[in-house]
Amino acid sequence: MRHIKMIEGVPDSTRRKSADHVYLLTERLLLESSTFTFVNGFGASSFQAFSPGDCIAVMGTKKIIMDNEGVIVFPKLPEHTKMGSPYCYLAKRVLE
Repeated sequence: MRHIKMIEGVPDSTRRKSADHVYLLTERLLLESSTFTFVNGFGASSFQAFSPGDCIAVMGTKKIIMDNEGVIVFPKLPEHTKMGSPYCYLAKRVLE
């Protein structure tokens, strides 16, 4: 943004930013049925944690059951979904 003069100054290279957590996207879940719905309180916001065995959604007659620990990232509201497009991503924590 400095190159287009939206911000001024020189970055302070002595400050180090640290993240509370770092996540790795592991999977994108694609919409394959118009009868998709999040269940059990999942899909309300990003970074909702899930555990192995949790059912996070139902798509048609298929239950989406997690086989590992992780979080849901960027869940879409039903009115923003499109057939064949991701309705959310799954991620796992890689750094604490």
